[in-house]
Amino acid sequence: MLSPRATIASASLLVLAHVAVVAAIGPSRLGALLSDLIQLGLGVLAFLVILQASRRSDKLGRQFWKLVSVSYVIWIVAQATATYGDSFKPGYAAWFVNFLFSSYYIPIGLALLLTEDSDAEEVDWLRAIDVSQALLFWIAAYSYFFHVPSHVGEISPPLGNPYFLCYGVISCAFFLRSSISGPRSSRTLFRRAGLFLLVNAGADALYEYGPGKNLPGGAWFDLVWSLLLLMPLLTAATWTEVDISKPFEPFATNVNRRMKIQLFSFLYPVLTLCMAVPIVQGHVALASAFVLTSLGVSGLRLLITQHRLMATEEALRQDMTSRQLAEEAHRQIADRFAKAFRSNPEGILISTRDGGRILEANDAYVRMMGYARSELIGNTEEELNLWGSGGREQVIAKLQEQGVIRDYDTKFRSKGGRIKEAQISLEQIQVEEEACLLVSIRDVTESRHMGRQLLAAQKMEAVGRLAGGVAHDFNNLLTIISGYSTMQFDRTAPSDPVHYEAEQIKAAADRAASLTGQLLAFSRQQVLQSRRMNLNDIVHNIDKMLCRLIGEDIEILTVLAPNLGVVKVDPGQVDQVLMNLVVNARDAMPKGGKLTIQTENIELDESYAEQREYVKVGHYVMLAVSDSGTGMTPETQARLFEPFFTTKEPGKGTGLGLSMVYGIVKQSGGSIEVYSEPKHGTTIKIYLPRVDGVVEEDTLTAVNTGRMQGSERILLIEDDVPLRLMVVEILTSHGYSVQAVEKPEEVDLLTQHTAECDLLLTDVIMPKMNGPELAKRVGKRWPRIKVLYMSGYTMDAIVHHGVLDEGLFFLQKPFTPNALAAKVREVLDAPTRKGSDPVVLVPKQANAEYAKLK
Repeated sequence: MLSPRATIASASLLVLAHVAVVAAIGPSRLGALLSDLIQLGLGVLAFLVILQASRRSDKLGRQFWKLVSVSYVIWIVAQATATYGDSFKPGYAAWFVNFLFSSYYIPIGLALLLTEDSDAEEVDWLRAIDVSQALLFWIAAYSYFFHVPSHVGEISPPLGNPYFLCYGVISCAFFLRSSISGPRSSRTLFRRAGLFLLVNAGADALYEYGPGKNLPGGAWFDLVWSLLLLMPLLTAATWTEVDISKPFEPFATNVNRRMKIQLFSFLYPVLTLCMAVPIVQGHVALASAFVLTSLGVSGLRLLITQHRLMATEEALRQDMTSRQLAEEAHRQIADRFAKAFRSNPEGILISTRDGGRILEANDAYVRMMGYARSELIGNTEEELNLWGSGGREQVIAKLQEQGVIRDYDTKFRSKGGRIKEAQISLEQIQVEEEACLLVSIRDVTESRHMGRQLLAAQKMEAVGRLAGGVAHDFNNLLTIISGYSTMQFDRTAPSDPVHYEAEQIKAAADRAASLTGQLLAFSRQQVLQSRRMNLNDIVHNIDKMLCRLIGEDIEILTVLAPNLGVVKVDPGQVDQVLMNLVVNARDAMPKGGKLTIQTENIELDESYAEQREYVKVGHYVMLAVSDSGTGMTPETQARLFEPFFTTKEPGKGTGLGLSMVYGIVKQSGGSIEVYSEPKHGTTIKIYLPRVDGVVEEDTLTAVNTGRMQGSERILLIEDDVPLRLMVVEILTSHGYSVQAVEKPEEVDLLTQHTAECDLLLTDVIMPKMNGPELAKRVGKRWPRIKVLYMSGYTMDAIVHHGVLDEGLFFLQKPFTPNALAAKVREVLDAPTRKGSDPVVLVPKQANAEYAKLK
């Protein structure tokens, strides 16, 4: 296959050879032969290049170049015959040569009837009619040269040679055809063909009526024919279908333009008439037959064309309807896709792979990143710093390695600089022939945060269950240890070694009881004896103690809100909370600083609660403790309330102080928040729900040792034998008459044969029957009896979420002998409420829980 450069080089060499022949040899038999051979070579080269152009073309171009190639086949045969006759047999088949030279442009003329949607494989009646027109013209030309050769010289100069006149008519037709063509490639073809035929007609005119006719072969005038052959050759060599990749309106949709093209079919009767003019002088009938037949064939072609155009119009109407329906369906699909894209709950981003320029983003992504849509589209991810340092490069490298990414954990930076955790799925797509990335982003920041909170809560719950499970039996043991050590301490003289030993045992038991109390506080299983309080009063009462506790190098500032709301809390537990927070603040300021205690009425709204699922919307009282100390890292804050977690040196803390704070606040229905940064101090805010009503005064009566004595009858139920014996001993030593039983089922028999008792002292959790159920059964036989519950683990039997039911009396294990005596005296001296029921209905699963603990 010849390249355009090789074709041009070959053609140039042939023309230069022709110039050399003319210059060196000139007009002679050899010069004429060499000139004819060179022109024949140019014709063959043109034919080959034209065939290549037809293969590179589509539809009209392919048809056009095939017709031109047929013309050059005719020309090559004519040139070869003329060369043989001029060189070896002068005058040989002159009429045949003239006939071929006059006919070789006929296939080119058929190109005038081609349309832009012509198919190279299409064969129909119109093509057959066009071929018949060409054959009719060919027959007329043959008749002219064969039957009336004597009349050729008699044609008048204005008409000229018939085929010279045909050249002019066809060239004008090609220029006209180019003006009504659609695509630029079609216009170029017809314009160049018209120019070629026009120049060819001019060369023929010079030859017929100028000096060329009298010049011998091999003269300089022969170069004109060589140069004429260069025009189609170079056009075919450099031809490209310039509009082949551009969509254009199908030619069939332009009915008016197609109808105009059909008028060119009447060109053939005109050409046939040109040939018939010299024939009519001797053969009127033959000339008339040629002209009338050509007109009839053209009319038939026009009728077929009109019929097809009408069918085309109907098909176009149907096609337009189908197209409109298809466009509407496409628009609906596009709308559905756009809505699905916009409303997808996951963020979707389309950006270029190279450079990261953002092409599209849905509403979820816009909300997620905090930017306006106009701020995202058109900018790059690097300019907006969405990924952070190196994040995007790592993801693209992973994409190139795996081909597609699913549920990849990464981090993004939103507009405010907040780092967000996300899971992304990513794949590569093509958008307008550009490599792009389709990224689906799911914001998991809150879910991961909630997951970490849930994990922390589960760990705390596990420790709480462990503490609650151990508390019952452990507190029984501590009660025995504390009780007997106290009695031994009271019975011995200070100089007795046993006195000192009892004191140490009692101190150790107290420390163990404090540790157990902290675990129960953390697990929210202690008993709160709540009343309506003003937190300002608690801060005032503890203020002097705090000054001694924290030292002189720390400044204490209290900012107490006037008209502070009322909260329902256990005052003693709030004291513990405040003490623990102040101690931790002190430890965070080893070189001194400023400590602030603040109270304020606060309303937590929906926006605050949405970010913290554990918070309920409502009115709260805030208690805040702030320090100017070292602050905490996020890792420390995450573990701040874990039991046994401490940043202090070994031996300087149990790690239960803040755990106890957490448990008391949660058990009181509140929430706690920590705000801290390294080197910028810490603020811990406690939110307790406000309640209606006024502050309740402390109605507990101080009980002195003289009033601890009594003579009332007490019914004691305790399944732990050592503990039961110790309680009997303590109460008996204070003057009480005690009836003690081990099992609740023994009470029925006892109440039937014993005088009525004044007080029922019972453990809350016992096998087969819990304390409140026992109290109900005893209350049916002795309605006036009072009840005092004692336990180290209540299981919600007499409390609701750790808060003691109103009107009940409770003694927390472990307790001292004096605490027991004082509490018994308090209950016996308390007024009996009319209609009061000593029994509290409780869930039966308490007994089952006790069985598990055992």
